[in-house]
Parts: sequence; structure tokens; C-alpha cells
Amino acid sequence: MTKRTAIILTSGCSFTQYHWPTWANVIGMHFDYDNFYNYGRCGAGNYFIAHSVLEADLIHKFTEKDLLMIMFTGCVRRDQLVQQNESMHWQTPGNVYYNEWYDKQFLKKYWSDAHGFLRDITIIKLLINYLQNHNYSFHLMSMVPLSDLLEHPEHPLPDQLKSYKFLLLFSPQDNLNNFLH
Repeated sequence: MTKRTAIILTSGCSFTQYHWPTWANVIGMHFDYDNFYNYGRCGAGNYFIAHSVLEADLIHKFTEKDLLMIMFTGCVRRDQLVQQNESMHWQTPGNVYYNEWYDKQFLKKYWSDAHGFLRDITIIKLLINYLQNHNYSFHLMSMVPLSDLLEHPEHPLPDQLKSYKFLLLFSPQDNLNNFLH
């Protein structure tokens, strides 16, 4: 029985996987491609990104020798797994404000920036805990500083949420820009 060599996995949005090389492809060029897996996807949100890492763990059975590099994205994305005919596939249309999937009526009725932010911060925190509990080697990045989402001029979050998220998800020494390392 041969030993499995260490792998490198990347995941993220179009900054990670696109029609031309990204940072992930540059890193992958320096490793044996048999051991490099890019789970990035155009338009992906943080829900898909976290799910792809967990799915990859089930498929590849990560070890402490593997390296996981994950780039998170903005919190105004809505990913979903849909069934079409006999198969399931992910829809990752990107920013809800800049695509044809969501009209103004849908956004007004079903979308909340506060919910998107709290959902994604929760997902990120849970993924960090999962990776730490398994002693996996990982490096987390973000396409945008997550704290910028608190001061977005067009879509400000309610003041109540700004204090709420810190109470539930972060220890006092945490800060949104520093917990990604």
C-alpha cells in the first residue's frame, strides 16, 4: 500500500477559478497537479465555498499534511443547490444586486444584507472551528475586508446587528480583519 502524498486544495469565487489563471493556478503550478485541487467557482458565495471545502474533505480525506487555501467573498451572494431533471447542481450567480437572477421585487421581499452578513460570518466561523478541530493546515483570505461590509454606503447594516454578531461569534480579541490569517 502506497502512502498518499500531501495535497493542496483551493476554494473561492472567480478570484480563485476563472477563464484565465488566478492566484490558485499560480500556486498549483508549483505542485504536482495530481495533488492540486481547485474547488473555486465563478459567482460563488461563502455558503458554497464552505460547503466545497467540507465536500472535498469527504472526497479526499484530508490529513494534517495537506494545505487548504480558502478565499472568502462578499456577503451579498446567494448560492443554492437545485435539482434539474435527475441531477443536482449548484447555482452561483454572484452578487444579488448585479445579475439578472434577482429582480427588485425579489430582493425587497426575500433578501436582507443583515441576514447575508450574519449567515456568512457564522459559516466562516464554523468552518474555521471545523478545520482547527481536525488540525488541518489552512490559510484563509478574503476578497474584500469583511469589516467593510459594516460600513457599506448603499446597504448599511443595522446598528443592532453590529453588536449582535460580536456577542455571538467572536471572542473579545477577535476582529473581522484579523481572524482571516
